[in-house]
This record gives sequence, structure tokens and C-alpha cells, in this order.
Amino acid sequence: LYFSVGSEYARLLREDRTDTTETDKGLTRLDLTPQVRFPFRRWQWFTVNSTLAWRDTFYTRSLDQGLSVVDESTNRRFFTAQTQVAGPTFVRLWDTPGNGYAERFKHSIEPNLTVTRTSSIDNASRIIQLESSDFIVGGVTQYAYGVTNRFYAKRRVPAGQASQAREIANVELTQTY
Repeated sequence: LYFSVGSEYARLLREDRTDTTETDKGLTRLDLTPQVRFPFRRWQWFTVNSTLAWRDTFYTRSLDQGLSVVDESTNRRFFTAQTQVAGPTFVRLWDTPGNGYAERFKHSIEPNLTVTRTSSIDNASRIIQLESSDFIVGGVTQYAYGVTNRFYAKRRVPAGQASQAREIANVELTQTY
């Protein structure tokens, strides 16, 4: 079981101008994110990592009902639960003694799935959206799945040195729903 805390303090300056108006959207943001992670790695070919995080963001300014910036602070609080599954991993080895490039090749296929649930955010309409962390949508479940193909070559080296496997290609196909 692992515990960690992330935080950020930011003073954001932003001014929107048109021919007739000038709107100051600058604000100060303080973000705190403690999280607990439980990794399951009993088997080398199959891993599961689960994380539960709570996020509290304090904004010195907010939006009112008419979407105008007001000097009224607000807090945004939500939970995120995430599980990442990788595996089972399939591996194939080829010995190539006559090949001039490598003495052995390895191909691994690694399927993966990530499920993320973000709780609802009660005051999302009051948040001034300036950066990506301000655009988080609450009350959603997201699925990301895919497969990674890795190709390795174990290169020949001069006598007396140990040969090393190096990744020569990595192809990843993913989709998020």
C-alpha cells in the first residue's frame, strides 16, 4: 500500500480584451491531491494497480450565474478511483545465429485496460477554466484499452562483453471510451 500527496500553487494571469471591454480572469489556485495506491504484482505477466485519490482545489475567484468573473472564492472537491490492468503478456523468442544484426529477437504483446471513475463535481459551473486541470468533468466513467507490441533485439558485442537486449520498435493501439 502506497500513500502520496501532490500539490500545486499557481497565480494565473489572464485578461480578455475586445474593442469595448476588458475582463480580468486572473486568479490564484491551490490544489491538494492525496492518494492511496495498491499494486498487485504477484505474477510477472499480469499486474493490477488500483488508486483512490481525493482532490481539493481552492480558487480565489469564480463565475456567477451569468458567467461573469466575481471576487468570490470557491472550492472544487471530487474523488477519482482508477484501476489499471496489464496482461497477460505473451512473448515469443527467435534465435538467429546467422543474422548479422542480432543473435536473438523478442516480440511481446501486452494488452491493457484502465477504468477511471470521477465523482460528480457540485460547483463545476463556477470554475474559471484557464488550464487543463480546470476542465475536469465529473460524474463520468472512462475506459481506456489497447495492446502494446514491443520488439527487442539482443545485439552481438565483442568477445568478453555481455550482450544486451534493446527495444527496437514499439507499436501501441489504444482507444478510450
